[in-house]
Amino acid sequence: MEGEFEKPLVIGKAQKPRCFKNVDPTKFPIIWRANNKAWMTGSIMEDWLHTFNNKLKKQNRRVILFLDNATCHPHLNLSNVHLAWLPANTTSLTQPMDQGIIYSIKVNYRKMVLQSLLASMDSIKSVNELSNKINVLDAIYWLNKSVNLIKPDTVKKCFIKAGFNLVLDQPTDAINDNDNDFKLLCSTINEKVDSDEYVNIDKHLCTNDTDIIADTTVKPCTSIDVEQSSSEDETDNVPLHGNDIKTYKNALHEIKRLEMFALDQNNENELLESILNLKNLVEKKMASQITKQKTLDEFWSKI
Repeated sequence: MEGEFEKPLVIGKAQKPRCFKNVDPTKFPIIWRANNKAWMTGSIMEDWLHTFNNKLKKQNRRVILFLDNATCHPHLNLSNVHLAWLPANTTSLTQPMDQGIIYSIKVNYRKMVLQSLLASMDSIKSVNELSNKINVLDAIYWLNKSVNLIKPDTVKKCFIKAGFNLVLDQPTDAINDNDNDFKLLCSTINEKVDSDEYVNIDKHLCTNDTDIIADTTVKPCTSIDVEQSSSEDETDNVPLHGNDIKTYKNALHEIKRLEMFALDQNNENELLESILNLKNLVEKKMASQITKQKTLDEFWSKI
């Protein structure tokens, strides 16, 4: 189908981080893989290609998959996937993902990150504690939600921008619907924050290397790889009763308790996903209530 996405492939350092306890990774809305450096490797890519090819074979479909010349992209002959190679050093112009799709996904994702951090600011005491508020499980569901927010029409526009001959009623440049909201959120944190720089902060992050093409060794889960449990202040630990949920902060605390309950159950992925979606909505509401710049300036000055 035009504009559809496959499950995102996410690569971490630990095969099963602490936040995956009692959760079946095979039922995630993403595909989870791990190696020592959290890099894409030739073996991981080859495995994904064979899985994708088998899926298309069952659906009686054939596709052309355009790839760049990254060393982790293997040259394979597949029955239902024809690999086509973009000219070297032209991906910024000819790769549809680089024409707005990746940017749009990053905007959606970083928007959720900021909303979550803003919602947690008044209950933490240090930067380290703030960073520990986010774990891999949060990131996985934010990424999946960010991808699902991309409209098929946006994907088609990006293909046209890259030079593909597709038919659209009104071909225009790809525009992210949440871009203005994201810029407003960035300015709420600090007027000097450049939203484009924040979106592309990891643009030059190394994600693959020739030296580890054959290295798919899964690193055991260690105290360094797993996320530390987020600490909560005494107020957040006070149990609520009856109609004591008066604020979004109270609601968020109860949702986090539900999240822990879901994580303690065996393979309750559907329940967990619903709770995380609700958590994201409440964090969005809390972030939208923060309108005074001086409040955040005072916060950062303290830590």
